[in-house]
Amino acid sequence: MKRKKSVLLVLLLLFSMTQLFCAEIGDVNNSNAVDIVDALLISQHYVGLTPPNFDQSVADCNGDGSIDIVDSLLIARYYVGLINVWPPAGAPTPVPTTAVQTPVPTATPGNAGTLPALHTEGNWIKDANNNNVRLKGVAFADIDAIYKGDRSQSVYTTINDIIDRACSGGWNIDVFRLTVHPRVDDETGNHGWLNYTPDDFFNNILDPAVQYSIQKGKYVIVDWHYVGVSWNDGNVVSNTENFWNYIAPRYANNPNIIFELFNEPGQGTWSDWKSRAQGWVNIIRNNHGANNIIIVGGPNWSQVTPKSSGDLLSGSNLVYSCHIYPQHGIPNWIDWVANNAPVMMTEWGFEADGPQPVNGTTSWGNQYKSFINSKPNVGWIAWCFDFVYRSVMFDKNWVLLGNGQSTSSSRFHGGPADTYQNYMGQFAKDWLAE
Repeated sequence: MKRKKSVLLVLLLLFSMTQLFCAEIGDVNNSNAVDIVDALLISQHYVGLTPPNFDQSVADCNGDGSIDIVDSLLIARYYVGLINVWPPAGAPTPVPTTAVQTPVPTATPGNAGTLPALHTEGNWIKDANNNNVRLKGVAFADIDAIYKGDRSQSVYTTINDIIDRACSGGWNIDVFRLTVHPRVDDETGNHGWLNYTPDDFFNNILDPAVQYSIQKGKYVIVDWHYVGVSWNDGNVVSNTENFWNYIAPRYANNPNIIFELFNEPGQGTWSDWKSRAQGWVNIIRNNHGANNIIIVGGPNWSQVTPKSSGDLLSGSNLVYSCHIYPQHGIPNWIDWVANNAPVMMTEWGFEADGPQPVNGTTSWGNQYKSFINSKPNVGWIAWCFDFVYRSVMFDKNWVLLGNGQSTSSSRFHGGPADTYQNYMGQFAKDWLAE
């Protein structure tokens, strides 16, 4: 095992290099290139993981009937120029596959699912028949962290596995929030959109999760997940503009897809934030003709919301978000805006003895539930359908917390006893079922 890990480390060091070779044998992620990514995926397979987008039919590079570290090393040697001919002698004839292609931006994607298109009217989200819609759902951890799989779980779990779990077992979910960190280095490693080319992230990580969610009949929130940063920082501005200039044309007017503009802006005033947010909304609307619903947060980690008609952004199909956790109590942050515009609480949660702001119990959860239920036009997203990102809903074996079935060692963060009072998993599931 030590030798296997050493090989993986070498391959990871080479991972940042970018040189492509067109071939089919060895192209295990169907990217139309045989490169160090394929070598890394084969190495993951060799040490017992099952990477996503892994085509075993083209992984046996030397034709010896097995998929092992020799195949990975052949690709690595080809990648750095030690092998000049590809595929190598003895390689089998590949099984025909459909390679992943960079999609052409379109205003009406073909795979749009069967859910009714949504729009806003007054303070409601409405469907195509003008029925009031209250979306309720869950957020997933950063989808790149899930894709990479380096999260100390018992069994490697793909985003499709997690989506399947959220679509079975009595979960009554309308919408998934797909978390796209720009870049973050947290307890699950370094990951995010900016670690890839836009095409690589979109084709291999984001769009497969979006399309699988659509196949399952769910709405999808694409969440640009900056946390507490200045919206006037030059890099933040350019990264956000680049992200929406890339994403908006690809999902423009897809009835299943909602855009969340900027997860949690840092400190500042609403008037300053409004100017910046309006510019990004205009990019989506005017540059790309995308009339998808856009969720707009606010300053101070989405705790500040509009307080008058002059605070509202210009345009249609805009929904305002707010994040409330136990540290905040039950504030009146959304009272005005919920009476005058649609609102989605795109984060809430609690975890006993968890870090601030999530430190709380079902006692707070019941107060929050009563508060939100008193505003029937306000939708919500539970954070987080995960075993690492807090507030957690599962243990490392994907056992739902709040039922007394997990142990301290099976929970990623340890924590207090697994009771309905201490963890939000069963509480959120019960609320979704109502």
